Amino acid sequence: MELQRREADVLVIGGGIAGCMAAIRARELGLSVILWDKANPRRSGGAATGIDHCWAYLPEIHEKQLTKDEMVEDHLHNAAGGFAKAELVRAIVDDSRARVADLERFGVPMRDDAGNFRLIKKLHRVPSFIHFAGRDIKVILTHEMVRKRVKIFKRVMAIELLKEGNRVVGCVGISTKEPLVYACKAKAVILTTGGTYRLYSNPTQLPFNVSHPPSDTGDGQAMAFRAGARLVNMEFVNFHIGPKNFARAGRGSYVPGGRIVNSFGLPLGQKPGEQAIDRTVENPAAFRREYNEGRGPCYMDLRGATSENIEYIKWALTNEGNTAYLGYLEDQGIDFATQPVEWDVYEPKQSSGLSGLDIGTQAQTSLVGLFAAGDVVGALSRSVCPGALTFGYRAADSAAKFISSSPLLDPGEESESKISSVLSSAKYFLTRKYGASWEESLSATQNLMSNYCGLIRSASLLEAGIDHLNHLEEQIREEGQVANPHELYRLFEVLNLLEVGRLIAYAALYRTESRYTPWSPRVDFPQADDENWHKLITLWKEKEKIEFSKLSL
Repeated sequence: MELQRREADVLVIGGGIAGCMAAIRARELGLSVILWDKANPRRSGGAATGIDHCWAYLPEIHEKQLTKDEMVEDHLHNAAGGFAKAELVRAIVDDSRARVADLERFGVPMRDDAGNFRLIKKLHRVPSFIHFAGRDIKVILTHEMVRKRVKIFKRVMAIELLKEGNRVVGCVGISTKEPLVYACKAKAVILTTGGTYRLYSNPTQLPFNVSHPPSDTGDGQAMAFRAGARLVNMEFVNFHIGPKNFARAGRGSYVPGGRIVNSFGLPLGQKPGEQAIDRTVENPAAFRREYNEGRGPCYMDLRGATSENIEYIKWALTNEGNTAYLGYLEDQGIDFATQPVEWDVYEPKQSSGLSGLDIGTQAQTSLVGLFAAGDVVGALSRSVCPGALTFGYRAADSAAKFISSSPLLDPGEESESKISSVLSSAKYFLTRKYGASWEESLSATQNLMSNYCGLIRSASLLEAGIDHLNHLEEQIREEGQVANPHELYRLFEVLNLLEVGRLIAYAALYRTESRYTPWSPRVDFPQADDENWHKLITLWKEKEKIEFSKLSL
């Protein structure tokens, strides 16, 4: 393994929408920027294959309909059950119009042919979701980064943050293609590595058949936790709903005209209007009720949609990146305009935007010199595209301000020890002749999470699960074996998944109530306890021990 060293004012880790925005803004502020991406930022992150929606407060449209405070109130109630920080939601509401303008400035087509925004009603009391042609949003943002001369390192996975005392001074990572270890010294680091998926076994047992990016494996959350950063809401998981066996996001694209029905053709929710979606697509409990009461399976029914509606839905699904799904329907001779398509609830996943790093309104974390944006952060449910844009932009501004007032700390003994540790682990896994593969390690992690921290949770199950996860980590570090750099990064992904899974179990054990049922129930504490537990839980690592605190909402 060859060690290569780099240096920049700002190191951005992750090339999704948040990372691209952070890198672009940092360059606009005159900072030197290195961006690491596990893949190629042209097609990476949550919007890798496209995105068709972005909610925003547009003063020219919304000021006469509702105040900014009212939109914040709507979002807190409908998107997070109150388990988000109002000040973070307010930051998005305040900034979203400017960030939409940025996308237009970069060349993202946000409007229809007549020059108007296509607005859909979803989470807020007024139509606030802009449907746009975002199929190539990542291509456009990457082009802007290249134009701004961001130094992009493709196929680099960050492994450990480098620290001196409480200050983050860089990161050490590995190439996913070559026997290289990178150590980057930076005056500030911005984490934008996305959420955590592939933590539970999916119904098809195909490891990458998941509704969200399979490359998002909790890397940033795991690294930040190991470095001592605070995380929030880690106990919560939720479920996505979509076409059965063909796991895809994009449930909000079925407007107008789509509705969910049971096997008798009866709608689970109300028939949506022209500017609203059937919110049943976001209600796993409604699906389970139909099955439990003998009315399953459930279907997406578009037979009430007009031909114009169908064309609009196909346009939206294409921009959301569902081209493979549309191609499959065509290959099989399935016309979803006339034939309802079976839908189902997928495996548990981390509540992206709800669970993650605890940040402030300027994207600052609890560690000096570390900022974060996108789905890696918590207490910001359903922030998605506007959250990535807002806090990616603010993270760059905060990093610039921090750099201007803080002297650079060179990586010292603590950092060099971390670099040596990553080198040693990489060499160990690569040179073992026999051992456990990353696939076996992933399967074991998913089985433990499903059995001990899944739909049924109790103190005894969670404690046993934590013990099993601890033992599994020891086994992987002792017996893990890989043949090449590609398998090496997959094994490091499993270790991060295991780390995040353990944090979910610890946080679920700490919260002695049931909240968000059937998402995160405690069978030994089946009721919600608003008096004691309508609070955010933060956790962090201190002297090899996990500490907890409650934050009032």
